[in-house]
Amino acid sequence: MAGRKKKRTGLWVLFIVVALLLAAFFLVPRILASRFADSQNTVSSYTVGRGDVEVSITSSGSLEAEDTQDVDLPVGVDVDTVFGKAGDVVQAGDVLATLNTASLQNRAAELSADLASLDRQLGSRKTTSTIKTSVKGRVKYLPVAVDEDVIEAVNRYGALAILSTDGLMQVEVETDAALALNGEVTVQWDEGSETGTVVSKLENGYLITFDDTDAPYLGTAEVYSDKTLIGTGTMQLHAPLAIFGNGGTIEKIHVKLNAKVYTNGTLFTLDNEPATDSYRKTLADRVDKAEQLQTILMYQNSPNVIAPVDGVISEVSLTEGKETTAEGEATEMTAFTLGTGGAVKMTVDVDELDINSIAVGQTAAVTLDAFSTETFTATVTRISHIGEESGSITVYKVDLLLDYDNRLMDGMNGSAVIMTDSVQNVIVIPLGAIHEDVGGAYVYLLDASDMQGKTYITTGLSDGNKAQVTQGLNEGDRIVYSAASLLDGISSVSYGGGGLMRRNTSFSNTEGAGNE
Repeated sequence: MAGRKKKRTGLWVLFIVVALLLAAFFLVPRILASRFADSQNTVSSYTVGRGDVEVSITSSGSLEAEDTQDVDLPVGVDVDTVFGKAGDVVQAGDVLATLNTASLQNRAAELSADLASLDRQLGSRKTTSTIKTSVKGRVKYLPVAVDEDVIEAVNRYGALAILSTDGLMQVEVETDAALALNGEVTVQWDEGSETGTVVSKLENGYLITFDDTDAPYLGTAEVYSDKTLIGTGTMQLHAPLAIFGNGGTIEKIHVKLNAKVYTNGTLFTLDNEPATDSYRKTLADRVDKAEQLQTILMYQNSPNVIAPVDGVISEVSLTEGKETTAEGEATEMTAFTLGTGGAVKMTVDVDELDINSIAVGQTAAVTLDAFSTETFTATVTRISHIGEESGSITVYKVDLLLDYDNRLMDGMNGSAVIMTDSVQNVIVIPLGAIHEDVGGAYVYLLDASDMQGKTYITTGLSDGNKAQVTQGLNEGDRIVYSAASLLDGISSVSYGGGGLMRRNTSFSNTEGAGNE
């Protein structure tokens, strides 16, 4: 009996322990949460004071050289020694590499031979040419004279000459008279006349053609039916062909006004004809090879490749014992690339929500991982207007330029805080103390008896934690708010392709206002 009673007592103890554990599991978190909520809903008062509100944007980046400069070499020469290596600091005048003197001599001989050949081609060019007609016809317009510039003449007269290609002139007359198509009329001008043919009916008259032998181009004609004047008009060519030229000077005119010309007949001889495309290409080749030869001769005097400026070598494209080469028809290769001006440029990403707050000339505070206790001053120098997708947002590149410091090195990482707006010594309150309804923003103002009253306010600049109040509150006023409401003042955070990008908050209360 005693053993059985002891066993039942043990089961009851186990049951009680399990019950207590279950109660602790379910009840304790609720009690703690309730107490935490009560603490968060604690109402506190705040004495309104003055302070500064600053709005800034933070993004990360790494340092790079302010600018770059290439050191180019002519192709086709051998490299003896390469002294400069990527990452080396060099000064203007330092020797970066040496070239093989024998290969320089061979390349100079090749270029000299090429220049001689090009000079022969250029020397054989003719400077005179002719303008011929591709059809037969009659010269009806010939305004130019010997020694006139072809381009100027075309601009002044519209053409060097105009030919009639079908033997006909035409004139349009406005008339209410009824004329038979293909009927004959008389076309008369100051010094002559011709029999014309009515060829078509126009909206307000007729088109009449006649022989082009003597009629003056652009002269005024009278048209008669029998002896009745039916109208007047300007004599035009029925099938004109304008003659142009592409440059030079008129040395000789081979035709006269109203003269007949035949296919392939010469109209003009031109002097100082402009260069053809092939001539211009030959001339360009000649200039290019002459420049190459000049460079080769310079290196023959001293085969050293010299750094033109102070900087840091960022890239080396030469190989000892190898010939300098370039892609395509390029005559030079980039042997070295130097970073110049110091590692003082930082490019950061700013997202589309903040980019319109950034302007060239704004200042920024840069903190580098290598110098975490120092702040470097920078200036916004460039804003890209082409965005790049980064996740669900678009970011824009912004260049910052730091003051020169010889401790700064390419690739150092850091963050930049760009100041976008600020106000000083203004009325400020916690952002979480502000409520909104259909009437606008308001706070709960305490009177002398600690009674709360709803007071509407007008806000200004906000940094995400605090807000400027422009109307509705005075320095020394007391407002109430709950601790939980302060959570509304947490600044917004987003992420861009160049690193963390945050709309910063900064607040200083200069009058000692605060919680009570």
